[in-house]
Amino acid sequence: MKRQTLYIFLLFGLIISCNLKTAKDYFNDACEKEKLGDFKGAITDLDLALNKKPNDTEAYVNRGVDKKTTGNYIDALKDFDKALTLDKNNIMAFYNRGNVNAALKRYTVALTDYDSAISKKGGEFLYLEQTDNDYIGLRSSDVKMESIKLQRGLAYAELKDYQKAFKDFSFCISKNYGQDLAYLWRGVCYFNLGHADKACEDWKASDALGMKEAKKYLTDNCMTK
Repeated sequence: MKRQTLYIFLLFGLIISCNLKTAKDYFNDACEKEKLGDFKGAITDLDLALNKKPNDTEAYVNRGVDKKTTGNYIDALKDFDKALTLDKNNIMAFYNRGNVNAALKRYTVALTDYDSAISKKGGEFLYLEQTDNDYIGLRSSDVKMESIKLQRGLAYAELKDYQKAFKDFSFCISKNYGQDLAYLWRGVCYFNLGHADKACEDWKASDALGMKEAKKYLTDNCMTK
């Protein structure tokens, strides 16, 4: 009887010590938690995924984004740095590292990251937009050009380089991307470049799209009734 009890105990210990989940399972669990806004839970799952598969570039990128979302900027930067040591062409890592640097008001450093992301896509004008392929299970590391240029435009504007910021915001407007924010900030560019009338037109467009900040610009700088 004692021997049988011992076997049962050993078998139970073997079962609970075996973690049958794969790195991909934990990665997918993290993605589901991210959709629900549980970023701390997602970080825990990605920790487990990386314990199983230490060189999973996408897991580092996703964990970095989750850490940024929870305000842990320094550790987020470490994850993006690690991702780029594993994959020097990872556009998403460059883009998100740029976003963290911008959040830390390191705008010049952020611009370097955004420019690197654009370069990895092919360049300013002739570039490739990649997509996920669920059939073969690829995880895309790409970011749309509009997303990169919108964030780069904001960084240029913070550095008061309004000419370059203007081009990025105009690109986003032409692509129907983030127009509420792009019109607002292109208006700021117009105003600082000496085109108040055009600035007011952009702020009106931004206001019509629901951007609350636009109304203050209109009130402070434009003839409104």
